[in-house]
Amino acid sequence: GGGGSSSGAADDEQLLFHCVGGLRHVLLHRWSVYADDFVGTTRDLLLTLGLSSALPRTVSNSCLGCAASLWKRGWVGDDDCTNTSAGAGGAYSYGGGAGINNNIASCSPPHSNGSTGSAHSGTRTSGATATCSAGGGNPHKAVENAEAQAHLVQMMTTHAYAHHTPRRLHTHAALFQLMESIVPHPFQAPAAAAAAAAEQTHAASRAATFLSLLLGEISGTSKGGAYNLPLEQHRQIHAAFEAAGDGLDATLRVAMAGLGGAVRVLTEANSNGSNGSAVSDGGGSGGGGGSGSGSGG
Repeated sequence: GGGGSSSGAADDEQLLFHCVGGLRHVLLHRWSVYADDFVGTTRDLLLTLGLSSALPRTVSNSCLGCAASLWKRGWVGDDDCTNTSAGAGGAYSYGGGAGINNNIASCSPPHSNGSTGSAHSGTRTSGATATCSAGGGNPHKAVENAEAQAHLVQMMTTHAYAHHTPRRLHTHAALFQLMESIVPHPFQAPAAAAAAAAEQTHAASRAATFLSLLLGEISGTSKGGAYNLPLEQHRQIHAAFEAAGDGLDATLRVAMAGLGGAVRVLTEANSNGSNGSAVSDGGGSGGGGGSGSGSGG
């Protein structure tokens, strides 16, 4: 019975791994038929799952790799909802949102009557004033099955997975704000219970893995490939990511914060160890003196 259970778990893990890989392939190859809101919500859910400890490491890495690929694919150009610069380095705003929204997406898919509305609140807005249409405000997109995509967005943004509520990250700044809150955290927080400390360390490790995967995708060293993009667009993404104030600088900032925290903790541990050793040696010497005095008496 134990062997059958183990085999079943391995089969489930393999199935999940291939499901995430298939999702990545379909989204990248049929990018133009998916609403930017749907792609962004899917991307952020995969990141949330990858950062959690709910999945086997193989599946977790696959989720993080897919999220990194989707971030790269929408990093520049008219693939973003509003296609407006959010600051230096060509950081584009996704969906007109700012910061991290833990509850609902700011882009609303269209309804059959031609207006756009929120699948969460039931309110509707005219197409002229909506933040983002089903095509993400991108006239080059011919979205298919918009209602089905809207339904999936609602499911992803209103359900918690393994106690981790998916977070919508509408800008590059929001992504790195999240990374900066996770990577250095185990070294900055006061001493926590063992279980909480382990969870924080796991999340920090997963976040660092994501940043490594993102760098690999952007630089072209990743073996993920299959973006169905012309070489020139890869170059534009690479150049924008490395521009001052954008992804590369932000990644370095997160890495240095984590590294600084690790060095500080190790230094304090070594210092405490040295002090403890000195106290121990001092106590031993004192004891020796007492012994000598007694012997002399």
